[in-house]
Amino acid sequence: GHSDEFKSVAYSPDGKKLAFNFKSRVFRTWKRYRGGWAPDLWIYDLEKNTSTNFTANTSSDEFPMWVKDKIFYLSDQGPNKRYNIWAYDLESNISEQVTKFTDFDVHFPSAGKSEIVFEAGGKLFLLNTSSKEYKEVVVNEITDQVAMTPKNVSAKNLIQTFSISPDGKRVAVNARGEVFSVPVENGYTKNLTNTSGVAERTASWSPDGKNIAYWSDKNGEYQLVLHNLKKGTEETLTDYKDGFRYSLYWSPDSKKLAFVDQAMNINYFDL
Repeated sequence: GHSDEFKSVAYSPDGKKLAFNFKSRVFRTWKRYRGGWAPDLWIYDLEKNTSTNFTANTSSDEFPMWVKDKIFYLSDQGPNKRYNIWAYDLESNISEQVTKFTDFDVHFPSAGKSEIVFEAGGKLFLLNTSSKEYKEVVVNEITDQVAMTPKNVSAKNLIQTFSISPDGKRVAVNARGEVFSVPVENGYTKNLTNTSGVAERTASWSPDGKNIAYWSDKNGEYQLVLHNLKKGTEETLTDYKDGFRYSLYWSPDSKKLAFVDQAMNINYFDL
C-alpha cells in the first residue's frame, strides 16, 4: 500500500455505523482529478456487516463528518470542481452542495456537535450544520509588527512624476518611490527599480533613449542614479552627504543633467 494514504472515519451518533474512505487524495496535487484514485465514501454497518458506497461518482470525496441525520463531507463534484463541503441526507439519500467556494478549495474540515470548522483561501470558517450557513472566524493578531507586514498596494493613483521616452512609445512613471516603464499603448509594464523600502524620485528619460536618471535614497541620502535600459543595470553617480535635489533635466546630447537643489541653486552633473 501507499504509506502517504490518509484515511478518514466518522462514527454515527449511535455508534452502530461508520462512514469511511478506502483511499485519499488529500496530500496530493491532482487538482480536478477524475480517475481510479478518486476516493469514494462508504457507510459500514457494524451489526449487519455490510457496506454501501453513497458517493458513487467520478469526483473525489473525503472527510466524512457524521452530524445527526446527515453525513457532511468534502467533494470536488461541483461545477467549479473545487473542494467544497457537501451534505448527504440519510433519509432521502440525496447529496447537496453546502459551501460555494469557486476560487479556493476547502481544506481539512472538522465537525463538532453542531458546527464544522474548515479552512478556505487562508481563512477559517464556521459552518452551522442546521442552517447550513457559514461565516468567517476573524483572527486578530495584536502586534506592533503588523505595520511591517509586506503588502501589495496599487500605485496607479499615486503617480508623482512622468517622463516620455524619445520615441514616444513608453513613459517612465514615478509612483510610491518606484520607477516604472509603462507602454503608451502596446506592451508590458515593468518596475525598473523594485526596491521596497527605498525611495526613487523624479525619473527622467535621456534624449538618446539609452538611460533613465533618478534620485535614490538607498544609502540614506538622495544620490543621482543612472539606469542603463539595455543592460538593466544602475550606477550611483554622486556621494552627497546631505540635502535634497529636485527634477532632473537632460542636456540635448544626453551627456549632462541639470537640477535645482534645496538652496535653489542650479547645478549640472557631467556624465
